[in-house]
Amino acid sequence: RRLFHGRPCPPSSATPARGEPVTILYFAWVRQNTRRSEEVLTLPHGIRTVSDLVSVLVQRGDGFADAFSELKRIRVAVNQEHVSFDKALSNDEAVAFFPPVTGG
Repeated sequence: RRLFHGRPCPPSSATPARGEPVTILYFAWVRQNTRRSEEVLTLPHGIRTVSDLVSVLVQRGDGFADAFSELKRIRVAVNQEHVSFDKALSNDEAVAFFPPVTGG
């Protein structure tokens, strides 16, 4: 199921991302802690999964370390599809971090 309607979904290539830009979207309290809603980040060599990306983000310190301190409290989508943190990243993808959504 596609998330974040109205946002373009970048094409995905089968080549793992190395030095390629990835769009990162932050929502709700993740956005508040990181003080960013969106950014484009060129992935350092060796970043293969969403979990690897999180490790790089946490190294930024302060708000990023706080936002990603408990991964059980965060959901992730790649190209508007819910995925797990072990999802492999490919070139030119969009990665979104957000809290679980509940209805009521």
